[in-house]
Amino acid sequence: MKVPSLLVLMVIGLSLSAQTFEFDNSNLNAVYRNLFQQNRAALQEYGYPVERDGNSAVAKDQFMIMLEGSETSQADALRQEAMATYGNRFAGYRSCGCDGSFRVEVWQIDNVNGNERGKTGRDKVAENIGREEEDVMSNHYLFPSRPNAAIVAGNHQTLPGNFQVRPSNNPGTPVKIAILDSGVDYQLQQHNVPNQAPLFLWENPAENLNGSDEGDDPFCYVDDLIGWDFINGDNNPMDDNSHGTHVAGILARSLQLNAPNVDYQLMPIKVLDHNGVGTTFEAICGLLYAAEHGADVINLSWGFAGDENLQLTRAMEIAIESGATIVTSSGNDRLDLSFIDHYPSEYSMPGPNNLDGALFAAALDTPSSLWNGTNFRTIAPGNGGLVAFPGVDITSLVPIALNGSVTNPKTGSSMAAPALSALVADYVRLYPDHSPASIRHNLFYLVQTLSSSGQYSAYGNNYDFFGLNWLNIATLYNQHSGAMWTD
Repeated sequence: MKVPSLLVLMVIGLSLSAQTFEFDNSNLNAVYRNLFQQNRAALQEYGYPVERDGNSAVAKDQFMIMLEGSETSQADALRQEAMATYGNRFAGYRSCGCDGSFRVEVWQIDNVNGNERGKTGRDKVAENIGREEEDVMSNHYLFPSRPNAAIVAGNHQTLPGNFQVRPSNNPGTPVKIAILDSGVDYQLQQHNVPNQAPLFLWENPAENLNGSDEGDDPFCYVDDLIGWDFINGDNNPMDDNSHGTHVAGILARSLQLNAPNVDYQLMPIKVLDHNGVGTTFEAICGLLYAAEHGADVINLSWGFAGDENLQLTRAMEIAIESGATIVTSSGNDRLDLSFIDHYPSEYSMPGPNNLDGALFAAALDTPSSLWNGTNFRTIAPGNGGLVAFPGVDITSLVPIALNGSVTNPKTGSSMAAPALSALVADYVRLYPDHSPASIRHNLFYLVQTLSSSGQYSAYGNNYDFFGLNWLNIATLYNQHSGAMWTD
């Protein structure tokens, strides 16, 4: 946990009403407690079972394991051992991956008593199956923003057998962009919506819609032609919330306006349900899926405050090692991320949790002002910078089935992240051999060659930030080539 000095922190609650805390250790705990209480109340209102593990809201009585390589063959035996230990308290499990590459499982072990919940419960489960403590994690809840409206789930079915991906016919080298979100309404591919861009989809070259596994899929999935739905366990990552389609639309529109030569291919990976809620289990599965299928850019417009999930960390490391640059949103609680841990944006910060190859975006209200709900940072703002993109009343695509309209405005750092993802995609087109670490370093350097576009106030001080809409990467790269990292 980060330990701040005596400062004042403003925490914005569900109603966005400000509360002021003296920022010492005891009040840092109060901030986390306040966040947990708000998250728990919002989740329980929609029927999600919640308990606390450290500073995080997690799915009650759920425990995850993640295995790689040759260890994947142990998954069944470990599960059987847990079932034998807990008997009828072992109420079920979910799994992704298959032997040889990855296996991630989340186990439901009901009626774990009070002194075995949270970290104590995790440690006990690990002991019972003969694993190290860090091998078992709680299943953290994550979301773009707390659920605040009931959305009726759609009728989930597999892709129709005659489904076809409509090609972009762009002669450029494809840039594959995975969107881990609530899905994407693929009916909008090449849809002619005024002032919006078509959603060109990625097509899995190893798959046909023939009802069988083609044999070279590290996830052993059948007919995963355009991506996967990890919420419902099928090949139809249709959006039944609207957040994912909105994110996809922002990304596509940004490229259409600023970098039309990018042959973008969107890989929809559904990790959020109809209420916009997911867990680290789905997120980890989605990250590994994107990595295994060659994503160049991964957009994560969601997060959670609290304690680190080491398996999520590992999944992000694997994705970056595979060549994917990860873009995350900063979050929407007006938190100073220099002191409050918020994942996955935490991985973009200087410090022990930093992952070279991850970036995050805060939200702008105007070109010279941050949105009053965006998370921000005050420590080392020049080291990686506080980079912000437009995030207020951004009109973009939404699923056709939700309300008959195909566009809607939304506000939040979720809307800023895909604009940064589009910029990363243009960089990948220009310099496809650069590693995620070089992409991150060079983009931050180029951003900081611009004069600060604005300041924000915190604790009685002013801090600079860099507000962007777009960068001419090729021109700036040539101007500053001596400072650029290359691979």
